[in-house]
Amino acid sequence: MIETKEALEEEVIYHVISRGNNKIKVFYVGHDYRKYINSMTKNKQKYKFLLLAYALMPNHIHLMILTKKIGDLSHIMNSLSLSYSKWHNRRYGCVGHVWQGRYKGRIIKDDNDLLSCMAYIEMNPVRAGLVNNPKAYKWSSCYERFSKTKDQIIDLHPVYLELSSDEQKRRKAYYEIMIR
Repeated sequence: MIETKEALEEEVIYHVISRGNNKIKVFYVGHDYRKYINSMTKNKQKYKFLLLAYALMPNHIHLMILTKKIGDLSHIMNSLSLSYSKWHNRRYGCVGHVWQGRYKGRIIKDDNDLLSCMAYIEMNPVRAGLVNNPKAYKWSSCYERFSKTKDQIIDLHPVYLELSSDEQKRRKAYYEIMIR
């Protein structure tokens, strides 16, 4: 579902998916992933959205975004798609569409949905057979959430923070949700 009338309010959380055109790879090497992450960082500053979870897969992306203003999701995704497409096509000598049509977005309904969706996004690399442990996949928010990386771009939602006031216990509680 793409932005609907019920989403015409401020501070809506979306699970967004965008696939490579014809399901082909859009990320080949680490530099490609870093380029998209840098673009997300710049867009966070420009549009003032929160990035609650993400997984950059070789041929698609999952993002959990909390928008601050009505209509921001389409601007955010257009900016991300366009900037990465231009860069990708220049880098790899391609022409045409990188992404398969418009992104798909679903509104997160409640706190349980938020945690379940975060876990779904962060377990995606395991389900795809890229890693055995979601904490090991460098191109996801799970890697940031469980390691001490200096370049964290994710924002911690109050629902996640309420799992425990102790960081280690909170991580353990969330990991239990992930592996269910």
